[in-house]
Amino acid sequence: MLFRSGIQDFVLANHVFEHMENPLLALRNWVRVLRPGGIVFMAIPDKRFTFDVDREVTPLAHILDEYEHPEHVDQNRRLHYEEWIRVVEHQQGDIQERLEFLLAISYSIHFHCWTAKELIELFTSAAWIGYELDCYKSNRPECIFVLKKKLL
Repeated sequence: MLFRSGIQDFVLANHVFEHMENPLLALRNWVRVLRPGGIVFMAIPDKRFTFDVDREVTPLAHILDEYEHPEHVDQNRRLHYEEWIRVVEHQQGDIQERLEFLLAISYSIHFHCWTAKELIELFTSAAWIGYELDCYKSNRPECIFVLKKKLL
């Protein structure tokens, strides 16, 4: 369902952001539907306290690249699933059958993972989308962020 721009008071995204293949595109759309002063409330896992603990933090440059070049999202999908299978599921050797299965069913994984530090950097760097970082709170094992859409 597509919501019209500027009609919502708030967006709740509880453990959703990490599942977005293009998280900045999702964030841009969440901000788009808000009225000025509206709130995006997000709870995002901190990888240090989840099954993502052994994964590399997703660099800001990777997130920006996938936003600026949406075709890279499709190109990176296999790599994200491969990392998931090897690092989270701890499968070694030939993972081709498992990879094809997860791709075929569009299995929901954490495509990206961060610690609180990188999330703060990401939300500070992406403020050009039109919001202010209103609040951050560590709520182990997750990070809580409140973003407020800028007033016109």
